[in-house]
Amino acid sequence: MGMPNFENRTLCHGDNLEFLRGLNSECVDLIATDPPFNKSKDFHATPDSLAAGASFPDRWRWEQDVQQEWVDSLDDDWPEVWRFINGVKESGQRDMAAFLCWLGVRLLECRRILKPTGSLYLHIDHTAHAYAKALLDGIFGRENFRNEIVWNYGGRGGKAVGRQFPRNHDSILAYSKDENRHTYSPDYLPVKHPLKALPSHIRIGSDGRPFKTAPRGNYTDQSVAQLRAEGRIHETRNGNIRIKYFLEREGDFVLEPALVGDVWDTIPDMMHAPKIERLGYPTQKPLALYERIIRAASNRGDWVLDPHCGCATTPGGGGTAGPAVDWDGYLAGGVSDGAGSTECGKANLAAGGCAADHPAADADR
Repeated sequence: MGMPNFENRTLCHGDNLEFLRGLNSECVDLIATDPPFNKSKDFHATPDSLAAGASFPDRWRWEQDVQQEWVDSLDDDWPEVWRFINGVKESGQRDMAAFLCWLGVRLLECRRILKPTGSLYLHIDHTAHAYAKALLDGIFGRENFRNEIVWNYGGRGGKAVGRQFPRNHDSILAYSKDENRHTYSPDYLPVKHPLKALPSHIRIGSDGRPFKTAPRGNYTDQSVAQLRAEGRIHETRNGNIRIKYFLEREGDFVLEPALVGDVWDTIPDMMHAPKIERLGYPTQKPLALYERIIRAASNRGDWVLDPHCGCATTPGGGGTAGPAVDWDGYLAGGVSDGAGSTECGKANLAAGGCAADHPAADADR
């Protein structure tokens, strides 16, 4: 695996393709990124906010935006990917094909710089979701698709528009570079159960402590004896041995850890995020969203990259994800879109303990 050729906790300004091509191969552990969605409109920061002055166009035209060098690179090095993009173009979706060409050459670089144990989490919405999924299947391989995470942000009024169900979610497409070597750590959230209405699988012991049980499994007699001494054995009326797992109490509630699945509905959108977190950057995402990704998909000492950093939510989330994680570095880069983006990015980078304003180094591929 390659050695990083960049400094720890760095924000880079400029075209992110040049930045990505300047990184050594196999030197990054996790890429968590929120690129443009091809929404066919321009985005502007909230006036008088920290991000004031930041803006970016999210519209694509084949004749105006696609560089021949991208086409040649895809056709020469990844002909299957190019055939897919060209098929979209030939079907009449020229603007979507332009977006895919722009995104595709960058995703190919992302794959190159990921370690064999690395993962990519790509944030997208309904506009280009189906196309982005097919593009990622071609680049990373369908066998390396890990999850489609549904971020159900809710809270935007939910009004019916155009005789259709309200759209209240984005998707995060997760891919590993290798099918069997990627990092994944399960996450848990507490579910509150009222003491007066506990589900049948939760009991209250004679000492007043709530617990649930699981079968003995392959515990040896010696292990069972040790657990019995610790008060962690429950015997049923039939004499069967089950293992106790104690739960926490919070006032009149019992807290039961529940495994987080692929639908995330406990993280609100920025409209309902803490005020101190709202920087006014268009398309800003909550720190909690990327904290969860980073906790799940990286380990202590890992390098985390966001090549479309905007206001630097990913590195900011890396710095606030808690004591379970302690990365060697955060790396953020993207197309510069004004002084507001710079100041907004620095604010989130400061939350993650990061420095800013460093150019990408030359690559040793």
